[in-house]
Amino acid sequence: MAKNFSVIKKHQIGLRNQSRNKYYKSRVKTTLKRINDSLNDKETEVDTKKLIARAYSYIDKAVRQGVFAKNQGSRKKTKNYEKIQQKF
Repeated sequence: MAKNFSVIKKHQIGLRNQSRNKYYKSRVKTTLKRINDSLNDKETEVDTKKLIARAYSYIDKAVRQGVFAKNQGSRKKTKNYEKIQQKF
């Protein structure tokens, strides 16, 4: 490990950002998986729409934090919207 203070600090910042990114990414993935499960299990449309709203909120937060690029967040939303439109 380096002895230079700035290198140590950069390493700590990288670890912090890595854990933050992992948190947001896993939250988005989990919610998207729940949406797919609810579409396959034929849950009510109201429950699915609540999950969709939550997923969109999580995606938007991840974009604001810089975890996803703006376009990537948009693609994730569109992809799920198309799945939902086919089902309902």
